[in-house]
Amino acid sequence: MAQVGGNFFLASVQGYQHIAHELGHTFNASHEHAEVTFGIPPTQTYMHEANNPLYAKDYRFSDVNRSRMADFLASVE
Repeated sequence: MAQVGGNFFLASVQGYQHIAHELGHTFNASHEHAEVTFGIPPTQTYMHEANNPLYAKDYRFSDVNRSRMADFLASVE
């Protein structure tokens, strides 16, 4: 659970992708900019709202979310 651009997050320890997902929200990443890559196998990035068991984990943030996170972190004093 996290607020986009907020001051804290809470994540389950069921998997580190949950921690990365919630930390991403804290640093201004959004579900809207998550990506699915339709290769073999298809993959999904950290910020997807739900983990699809048919997709492999990409274990990364999309380029757009990485940019959003970098901009947010650059603005923090």
